[in-house]
Amino acid sequence: MTVVALDARGAAWPRLMYSSVSRATIYAYVLSLSAVYVFVYVHTPLAIFFGPHDDGLYVKLGSYLAEGQWLGPFDQYTLMKGPGYPLFLALANWLSISVSLAHAVLHCVATGIFVAVCQRFIKSYLISAFHFALLLWHPLLLSVILLRIIRDAIYTDQVLVFLGFLILLLFCAPDIKRRVMFGIASGLALGWLWLTREESVWLLPGITVLSAGAFIRDVRVGRLRAFAASLVIFVATFGATQITFRTANRIAYGKFIGVDFKEANFQRALSAIHSVVSGGTQHYVSVTRSAREQIYRVSPTFATLSRYLDVPPDQGWASAGCAVIPSTCGEIASGWFMWALRDGAQASGNYASPARASVFFGLIADEITAGCARGELRCEPQLVAEMPHVTWSDFANLPSLYAESLNYLLLLNPPPQLGNSSGGHDIFFQSAMKFLNHPPYGKREGETQHSDHYEINGWYLASGSDWFTASVKDSAGLSGEVKLERRASPELAKNSPDATQQRFTLNIHCSDDCILRVEAANGAAVEKRLGDFRGRSMSATPVGKGTFYLESVEVQPDPYGSPHLADKVALSIREFVLKNYKFVFVPVLALGLVAFLTSLFFWRRAVTNGCTIIALTCWTLVFIRLSMLVVIPATSMFSFHGTYHGPACSLLVSASVVSIAAFLQLAGYGAPREAARRA
Repeated sequence: MTVVALDARGAAWPRLMYSSVSRATIYAYVLSLSAVYVFVYVHTPLAIFFGPHDDGLYVKLGSYLAEGQWLGPFDQYTLMKGPGYPLFLALANWLSISVSLAHAVLHCVATGIFVAVCQRFIKSYLISAFHFALLLWHPLLLSVILLRIIRDAIYTDQVLVFLGFLILLLFCAPDIKRRVMFGIASGLALGWLWLTREESVWLLPGITVLSAGAFIRDVRVGRLRAFAASLVIFVATFGATQITFRTANRIAYGKFIGVDFKEANFQRALSAIHSVVSGGTQHYVSVTRSAREQIYRVSPTFATLSRYLDVPPDQGWASAGCAVIPSTCGEIASGWFMWALRDGAQASGNYASPARASVFFGLIADEITAGCARGELRCEPQLVAEMPHVTWSDFANLPSLYAESLNYLLLLNPPPQLGNSSGGHDIFFQSAMKFLNHPPYGKREGETQHSDHYEINGWYLASGSDWFTASVKDSAGLSGEVKLERRASPELAKNSPDATQQRFTLNIHCSDDCILRVEAANGAAVEKRLGDFRGRSMSATPVGKGTFYLESVEVQPDPYGSPHLADKVALSIREFVLKNYKFVFVPVLALGLVAFLTSLFFWRRAVTNGCTIIALTCWTLVFIRLSMLVVIPATSMFSFHGTYHGPACSLLVSASVVSIAAFLQLAGYGAPREAARRA
């Protein structure tokens, strides 16, 4: 029988909690749990919406990056959002892995980094193992909310990576070598996430808390120079990422500019428009129709947009806002006005370059500001450019908004369904799926079930520029979906000057039993079973006097065919996590909150306790993020759907777990003293 000795307080469990564990056991636990997560994620269909402002934009920009063309030709979409997520997609494409696998691996790596950093302070492998499992399997990332091709799918992990490296820089860098290494890593991580979402300023309070904790510690041990040097390296590296992005835009588009939503003149134009109260204001509306009429009189530049903004209420951006916020019907809701403004500038020819767009928006700002100064418009400037006119009464419903936002933060009943895909014509959709390396996706409306996707590449030679047609029929004689794309063939034109466009790409949706018919211009035809093309390459088939050359064939299975065992197992695990995660998380959250509040009684030791500083950072960032997400629907756009709650959800988990570890240490139940000294 094994006897476990009691500690000085008469409790055996602290020894068990802080017992040593072999590296092999740690690696086996982390890798096995990560492997299961990756397995589940890559077998879970993504919902892909190929609109021009989200999924489709990221794919387009990522494709340009992967091809070495920077962000492609300039228009109102090019710099609308940062290149952080498109760069991630391009990297996945370069590595020839699916976007699903890339998402899953990043989540495992980010979780591992942050938990490993926290373990340096927690010093309990049992607590850290629990921390890793709770972070890794948070249901938000496995719910339909974030199973998308959107930047929010990686933003949470970027935040964890950044905080992990920043903690290492401020608390775990005793020599210059590690200060430089961690300073560069944390600066690059912040630069990457800053170029992924524009509102990352919400992280500054967390950075301040960590910096203050490190400053207090370094003052006591006389390491202020090291502290200052660490921050200089961090800030310089972050600044370099932003300068690099702007410099690349200067080379490509002629202007030293970042994300043009933050461009000075665009911000000034938004601020000026939102300040106008002449003609009346309306909640959730940037500028009413009657107010626009007032502005047109003093701003000839803004008046050029009237035909794009003053459309019937059931058309354009007005209809989009009306569908979400019924009270705005007849107006352009504030959450959509900025898009309407940019589209109007593009349609009127003012988005030919960043410089031209800047001048255009600058004129709007100057003319409206001058009209306000002359008294021709009644204006009340707003504190935030993106925020429409608000009054204190608009904040009356903050308590209910906090409660609703808290529902998404806790995610007690995550939606179990999987989303469908939509948008994009067939050729674009298939090229996008090829770029994403064919992740499983939700069925598109009108998409034929039980049909594989064939991409057949080759060339056709007959006489000069003679061409062929292609059609496909299934076993019942019904026509299948086929797209024939004619491409340039400069290598063939060397021997036949007229053969400049003889290469082809055939995209076909049909089963293996479908019959492909290739017909020459003179009526000669060849028919072949589609399944016979599988695995074929470099073959030639005579078609009348011409030849149909086959170069390569790629076949992607129908995602809605008979599900494989792996798919069924993965979806069962996902469903189990979505249903049962709350039964573990809610008690941990309650215990963590009590532990954190109780730790405040030990404030003299808490100000230098690493776990307490990390926990305070996480709690602070959760509150800041939650407040930001509450202010937006209170003033600008009522759109609670959980997409933006990801960072707060994960940080809430870490805040709870690390708070428990902090209390144990402050109350005297922490790691053995010799372990604490080694740390």
